[in-house]
Amino acid sequence: MLAINVQNVDQHVPPNLSDDVEALIADALKKRLDVAAQIAAIRAGDAAIAGAEVGVLPQSWCKRKLWANIWSYTVNSGHPQNLNQPFYGALLHTPMELFTGFDRYYGVRKATAERNLARSQLKSLELEVAATVWRAYYDFSSARKKYDASEALLEASQESYASNLESHRHGLATITDLISAERDLMAARYTLVQSKADFLVSSSTLVRAVGCGVSVECTATLARQQELS
Repeated sequence: MLAINVQNVDQHVPPNLSDDVEALIADALKKRLDVAAQIAAIRAGDAAIAGAEVGVLPQSWCKRKLWANIWSYTVNSGHPQNLNQPFYGALLHTPMELFTGFDRYYGVRKATAERNLARSQLKSLELEVAATVWRAYYDFSSARKKYDASEALLEASQESYASNLESHRHGLATITDLISAERDLMAARYTLVQSKADFLVSSSTLVRAVGCGVSVECTATLARQQELS
């Protein structure tokens, strides 16, 4: 009997690929660098708006000063006269440009528009990420089912070949039947190898879609998959 041993691919698939696609999408929105960069752009836009609004309002500063007049004198050899008089002063300075051609006003509007654009781009990116994960997950699930079916097909083909071989030894099956069973067995073996490759590729695609492909753990997993293929 021709024995065919194909390694199980489940041990080479990243363990974080759960069956909950919603959890995978939520994980992707947390891990993907492009989403994080877009969130950072929104925060930068908020900071730009705050800076532009500060420029619109007048800025004031206050200066305080304390001093004293101290005198000591005599008149016509009389008693000495002493003077110790403190003084306190404060200065409030508020510079203001009366007209700048609405530069500051439109600066605030520009910063707000750029921030709102970044928010819209984030929403569009989140939808794109969700769609990408959905497609990758569908391909991954389909590839897993095809791989399971190919394993069952190989097992049935091996049993059929063993049965035909035993029957041929006892003269109950012709050489044509045996060759046909062997051909089916080779086809089942090819189907299993191809489905295994498709399964590993789809798992790698799903890993990248989720956004953990840049981590050390996921990179090592992808390397093992490539070695297996």
